[in-house]
Amino acid sequence: MCKGRARTAWNKKKTAPDAFRQLFNRLDVGHIVLSYGGNSLISLEEVTDIVSETYDIENILEIEMNENIMSKIGGPDRKQTKRVECTVVARSRG
Repeated sequence: MCKGRARTAWNKKKTAPDAFRQLFNRLDVGHIVLSYGGNSLISLEEVTDIVSETYDIENILEIEMNENIMSKIGGPDRKQTKRVECTVVARSRG
């Protein structure tokens, strides 16, 4: 691990699912809107499974995007990297 980086449950693949679970269980809201990167530590499927333990998913929007503006550096022939960004909207069961 890099020196100076915080060690939390959020940045470890093994503990990130439980960190999400604890967060969603603590929320006292009618809806949640979660923006989630498709190249994250845990898969979108796993995140939505965790959301579904407490909330009813109303919509999942997936948008394919270029990696970032810096992906164009290197000239027009450089292959751009794509990524998928997801927005999950869910309603509380309570």
